Amino acid sequence: MPSNHNRATNDYPVENTSAAWENRSIDYGSTLRSVLFKGMPDSANEYFDSIHQNFIFECIEGNKDTIRILDIGCGYGRLSLPVIQKFPQAQITGIDISPNYVKLYRENTGGEAFVGSAEAIPPEAGTFDYIIVVTVLMYLPENKLKEVFSFLFAHLNTSGKIILIEPDKSGIIFQTCFGLARLFHNYSNMNTGGRCFSAAEIAAVVHQAGGAVIREKRIPATTFFFLWIYMAARFLPHNWARGFFHGLAVLDGLFKNRKLPTLWSFYLIEKNIMHN
Repeated sequence: MPSNHNRATNDYPVENTSAAWENRSIDYGSTLRSVLFKGMPDSANEYFDSIHQNFIFECIEGNKDTIRILDIGCGYGRLSLPVIQKFPQAQITGIDISPNYVKLYRENTGGEAFVGSAEAIPPEAGTFDYIIVVTVLMYLPENKLKEVFSFLFAHLNTSGKIILIEPDKSGIIFQTCFGLARLFHNYSNMNTGGRCFSAAEIAAVVHQAGGAVIREKRIPATTFFFLWIYMAARFLPHNWARGFFHGLAVLDGLFKNRKLPTLWSFYLIEKNIMHN
């Protein structure tokens, strides 16, 4: 969730006010460009969206009669909608800093949502089996991270998990095409602002807050071919582009646990009961 004190580093400008996200929600509505890359063709954003969805599906255990999930930075319901379809027993609550996103979320999912942030979850929301946090912490000041993780752990059930996806520092050079992307008209729309993290930084802050990273995943092939994803989505027939994306997904599956550059790092986090 945004803060005006968080200045951009490593080539990511900050887009971090509630007014900015409110305007974006109005301009783009319930579309992937509303919450992913504004300058990317739709089929490319669909591919990135599927990567996020698949990791979330991998993390959720669907053998319970009821699964309580909190979607922080829920937007219009991009991630909640497929989770509801995949896990009909899930009870999902959304929270976002934009009132219009909250309105769209309620309309799209039929579920409850609150205007708020990661550090201001309404007490009446209770505790959850899973808290989904996707590209949210990137807008927080660095000195707030430990506090926010501690707060999130307090809203987890005993065996609850945080599903976290955030931009990784190692992928910046590929997203900017080694700096050449600045020459393109759409460069300013091919990122969403904020800052990036290293896996070591996330693991350290989680540990300090009383938790542990129990799973980590990367997408090196997608990262290496970031520019080609844009080109394929922009110029190839849809079926050809989908074939290219499928190939990248297969390669990512082979190298997901290697310490290679990645646009996003994917984490499954649990709280340390002994710490509490």
